Amino acid sequence: MIIFASYNGCNLLLKEELLPEYVMEKLGNVPGIPGVFLATIFAAVLSSISSGLNSLAAVTLGDFVKSWFDANLIDRKCVQIARFFCILYGVLITSLTCIPHFLANSLQAVLSLFSVTCGPILGMFILGLFVPFANSNGALYGGISSLLFSIYLFIGFYMFDNTVQKNIFNQSLSCGYNSTNITTKINKTPFPNSISYEWYGLIAVSITFIVGCLISLATKPNKIDQIDKKYINESLLR
Repeated sequence: MIIFASYNGCNLLLKEELLPEYVMEKLGNVPGIPGVFLATIFAAVLSSISSGLNSLAAVTLGDFVKSWFDANLIDRKCVQIARFFCILYGVLITSLTCIPHFLANSLQAVLSLFSVTCGPILGMFILGLFVPFANSNGALYGGISSLLFSIYLFIGFYMFDNTVQKNIFNQSLSCGYNSTNITTKINKTPFPNSISYEWYGLIAVSITFIVGCLISLATKPNKIDQIDKKYINESLLR
């Protein structure tokens, strides 16, 4: 709200520089504040990345390495393998940091990817919890269909989207007194790539649920009396 009140009415073309611009403009004259601001961002980012890398390494070790090679690995060997995968994933993630430079809005891209990847997973959980006849084929093909369509929406949006224009004349976010008006031609993004990224999660869940139900019905659906009651919603059994 404070930033909105400070820049209300300004034509801010570089939206991702809004927060650091505010810090340097309003608080830059206070010694230590810019450094504390930068340290806070790094601390928050590194804490999230470290936990994510440890989780990826642990899942890779438990679900792939132990099942493919030897399930009775000694603890010392497991620690070494986990450290290797942690470094490997760290290098891979660091190498992907150049991608946001080519995207118009990094935050939108991150939220879109989150919806693309987590939507099918949530859909499979809902399918298994609320549909007693759902089977593994329905969950598998429903999740794959949802993931592929979500990826198509995500990639297509950035391939056809031409609405974001870079300001090549002035890279400052300051509110100047120049009232120049620049007319820019905007090409309309075709449907369905024009769908807002905020709908990706709901679309992914819906596709997983619908396709999963259809595939389950077509490929020998589970019988209610053969299902462990603790894995589904009890209200559906009444």
